[in-house]
Formats: sequence, structure tokens, C-alpha cells
Amino acid sequence: MHGLPVSANCPFVSNGVSTFIVLCFSWLLPLSARASLMTCVRWYGRLPPATGKRKAQWERESAASCTVKTQQSILALHRMRAQLMKFRIMQTNALRGMLYEFGEILPEGYQPFTKEIVPAFARISERLPAILVDSSREQWARVQAISEDIASLERRLSNELRLSVECRRIAEIPGVGLLTATATVAAIGDPATFHSGREFAALLGLVPRQTGTGGRIRQLGLSKRGNTYLRTLLMHGARSAVLRGARTPWLDDLLARRPFNVVVAAVAKNWPGVSGQSCHDKHDTMHPSKRSN
Repeated sequence: MHGLPVSANCPFVSNGVSTFIVLCFSWLLPLSARASLMTCVRWYGRLPPATGKRKAQWERESAASCTVKTQQSILALHRMRAQLMKFRIMQTNALRGMLYEFGEILPEGYQPFTKEIVPAFARISERLPAILVDSSREQWARVQAISEDIASLERRLSNELRLSVECRRIAEIPGVGLLTATATVAAIGDPATFHSGREFAALLGLVPRQTGTGGRIRQLGLSKRGNTYLRTLLMHGARSAVLRGARTPWLDDLLARRPFNVVVAAVAKNWPGVSGQSCHDKHDTMHPSKRSN
């Protein structure tokens, strides 16, 4: 912005001193605010259109600002969905426990619960007071409203999955679905930040803690530090891949030597490297089946 002429039609800038002050203090703003300010200034005609290096710089700043805002928006959708899931679990557990007091036993889990709750209402309506039956139906209606909100958030995340090339690449990994793919891309940001898959795994707390002295290093359990939500998604996906996915010699050998949960953690630890390779082709990441534990 330094050295650029100011439009003569600007009502806010009348002399060279004011011009110098405005141009200098604009660089004290954050990156996103600076890009928005320059867009507004050019829109109202206070500064002429930028050319050359200055224009390229403004375009890079605007693109970076839009990328960061998109990633933050996706993570915000994930937080809202996680909160709604907690609400739904609390509501269904409360409804199940209340009906259990009157001798109506309902299964655990949301899907089995939805199949049995309607017949249960028909049974209790014949032997319980109407005020209890009506209140129970109203609570079930609140649970269904929460489920609709969750489905709406998942549809928005599905749209982002279709629009993002990186999300589609990560979703091709066995055991990785909508939530894991979108959350991983939003959490990674720039894949070039991580030099290896182990660095990303350390960020998620999927590497063992280390302790020792005198040159003797002991490896303990997982550190469980960093992004708890993304680590949980990776662990669930790895467990599904181990139980229902295609078996490899590496996985069969690991299952023969280690407990099941240790194998799940090992598969989840190797996935960040595959995810980073999917987002950025510069990473030379080896497939988990070719690694040794």
C-alpha cells in the first residue's frame, strides 16, 4: 500500500499527512481484517485498483483468509454436531430409564431404541396414566428434532466433502468416512507443516509417552494429548477397519502378537501419514502394511 496514490474523490483523505497515517496504520491490522479493509477501500473508490506485485499479494491474503474461515466453519459444524449428539444421548437415556421404572425394558443404542420405542408407547398407553404417556411422547419428539438437526449438519458436511478434493482423497482410505475426512482436512490446514506422518500422529496424541534417564528410554502408553475429537474419530475408524475391513499380512501378524486395542491404536497411528500423503503428494509416506512395529 505504501506509495500508492489516493483517489482525489476520497472525502476522508485530504492531504499527504492523512494519507501517510491511513496507509501506515492499516498494516497493524490482522491478515483477514487487512484483506477485508483493502477490498472495501477499493470498492468505494478510495484507492485505484492494485496492479503487479501488490495485486498478487492482496489476492494471496484474501485466499488465505477464505481458507482459514472455511476450515474454522467446518470445525464449528463438528462441534455443534458433537454437542447435539450429547443432548440426544441424554434424552434417550432419560426416557429409557423412566420407562424401565414402569417395567418397560428398551434396548441400548439409538437405532435399536428407535425400533422399539413406538411399540412401547402402545403398550404403556393401556396401563399407565395419560399424563406420563403424553410427556414421554413429547420427549421422544424432542429427540427426533435433535436427530433432524444432526442430519442437517451432516448434509452440510457432505456438501463440503463433495467440493473438497482433499476430503475425497482421504475418504477413500478404508475406515474413513464423512466425519473423519472433513475433520482431518480442517485440522491439518497446510499439510506441508508436517514433515512426516509421525508428527501429525504426535499432534493427535497417538504416539507413546517416553520417560527415562541416563540414556535409557522407556515407552509407555499413548500420550493422549492434542486434538481429542479427531483422535477419537481415528480410533473408531481404525476399529471398524480392523473388524470389517480387508486383512493384510501386516495386520494378521500384528493381531497374532498384540492385543486387539493395541492393534487398533497402531492402525490409527499410521493413518495420519496416509492422510497427509492424500492431502499433499510431496510427503513420502509408506503404507501401513509395509511398516514394522
